[in-house]
Amino acid sequence: RSTGPVAEGYMGKTMMIDKGRVIDLGIVTNLAIIQKPGVSETLLIVGMSETVGRWARVMTRGAAQALWYHLTYILYPRAAVQITPRAATAAFRHSDAPTITSFLEVKALEQEKIIAMRGLGGLEAWIVRFSYDEGHELWASLEKILNAV
Repeated sequence: RSTGPVAEGYMGKTMMIDKGRVIDLGIVTNLAIIQKPGVSETLLIVGMSETVGRWARVMTRGAAQALWYHLTYILYPRAAVQITPRAATAAFRHSDAPTITSFLEVKALEQEKIIAMRGLGGLEAWIVRFSYDEGHELWASLEKILNAV
């Protein structure tokens, strides 16, 4: 039974988060994945939002690999069938840290010509939306960091 707040409107769904909060960062640009030197288990996703300015979220390597996988199918559907089976994988692990994103949901909103992404982890969920062009930049950033294929 959920007792947390409700966020409406994400991908046409109502979202419940137990004892946490949902942050809608709106339309974002300048997306990239960054790895801190000496830290291999987590990565940073960074970007710019009109509503909050510069933002960053910490995510597990498994969440980043899931993001790469989903973006590959959205942005390169014909090539995805050949590319994704060769990609390295990581175990999905729930992080005990309340602000580390462990799971991602990514969906193409074709009518709006944007991609929507929801990150979940610990006590926080976050939502962003971005253009296909931004998605290509993010995918390239993931390729570089993950050495996916």
